Amino acid sequence: MKNESVRMIEREVGGKAYPLAFSLQAYAECHAKFGELKHTTTAMDMDKTPDAIHNIMWLFFLLNEWGVKYKRLLFGEEGNLLSREVAEASMGPYECTEMKIAVMEAIAIGLKREVEVEADTKNAETTQTN
Repeated sequence: MKNESVRMIEREVGGKAYPLAFSLQAYAECHAKFGELKHTTTAMDMDKTPDAIHNIMWLFFLLNEWGVKYKRLLFGEEGNLLSREVAEASMGPYECTEMKIAVMEAIAIGLKREVEVEADTKNAETTQTN
């Protein structure tokens, strides 16, 4: 990857790196499935949601799909797309926790705002009056 300040992360599964990106379209699909973003986090809570593992996998696959597109469109590079069949056959429940962490990191990076601030040197000195 050429630019490390991109809104994408890569996570390893079974020895391969998979790009994850929380794009505008990924947000729209999450919203359509779970509603507000806070419900997405609840949907991945294994203690509260019976379908948490399926939700985590759905989110990982979604963010991986958009990560592959992001990498191709912005850098002209191909990314690995994790298939459901490979994930279901090769992963255990505890690895799903690692997927959840990766999903949450990708969402956080996707929501990150970059703000540039220029220092105002006109008022650099303070004045005192008595």
